Amino acid sequence: MPHHTHDGIDWSARLHAMRRYGSLQSEALSAVARRLVGLLPDSPVVMDVGCGAGSMSVPLVSALREHGGGVLVLVDATPELLDAACAAARAEGDGAVSVKPVQADLATEDPLSFAGPVELVWG
Repeated sequence: MPHHTHDGIDWSARLHAMRRYGSLQSEALSAVARRLVGLLPDSPVVMDVGCGAGSMSVPLVSALREHGGGVLVLVDATPELLDAACAAARAEGDGAVSVKPVQADLATEDPLSFAGPVELVWG
């Protein structure tokens, strides 16, 4: 069943295209993630707001794993996208990074209320 967000878009129907975009941009996104996470303290909490299919979630969790671990909070309004991002991030994290999904629509909810202190927000 399609899940439409406040903008009326069926984001779950775009999952395949979003994954393709992520694979095309993976090298650049990985470099950005490593640079950002490298500046953080030990065991940071990182939030990927509007995570979609996980294009940045996977590089963030990889960078966190290389950094010694941490928590990645994934936020998206579309359950299918959140599930896809969560599965991909958990596979990449290999247990060294805690991945916490939060289903929330940023138009109506504050994702920071679900996470507590956060060292980095990517959106």
